Amino acid sequence: MTVYIIFYIERNKEIHFTYSIIENEKISKKIGGADLSKLRELNFKELEKIKNEVIQLCNMYKAEFGDNLYSGKLILRPIKCKPKECEYCPHGPYWFRATFSKNKKKFIFTYVGSKLKKAVLKKNELSNWDRYVFYEKEIKRLKDKKKVIIKQLKEMEKYGI
Repeated sequence: MTVYIIFYIERNKEIHFTYSIIENEKISKKIGGADLSKLRELNFKELEKIKNEVIQLCNMYKAEFGDNLYSGKLILRPIKCKPKECEYCPHGPYWFRATFSKNKKKFIFTYVGSKLKKAVLKKNELSNWDRYVFYEKEIKRLKDKKKVIIKQLKEMEKYGI
């Protein structure tokens, strides 16, 4: 059995994670004096920071491309689980296109994808491709960071930490 143990180092009020691999040893709740339940708590704090960064990124996108809705507008937004949020919410952010429904008299958001492709852009949006690429890179960075933390949390849960 291979177990990944997560250690943290606090530098300048920022938490940095490092890993240790233990093979064929009994897992202890404490390693080197570090309480592993505290590490779980720190992972959730780090996850909360990522959630805030996702929301900030979406707000930054709104500020740059305008908050007003119109039919055909490309939107970046996070998604929450329904009927109640999971501990990893919000998910995304994902790309949507707004369309106004005359029958329902409201906007309907059509899913474009988790990754934006140049082919789905309209002619007037192509000039902003570099900015969209910036948002794509930020989304990827946040999703990768979140994926690592979720993996750590699930490993800790698996071994009862």
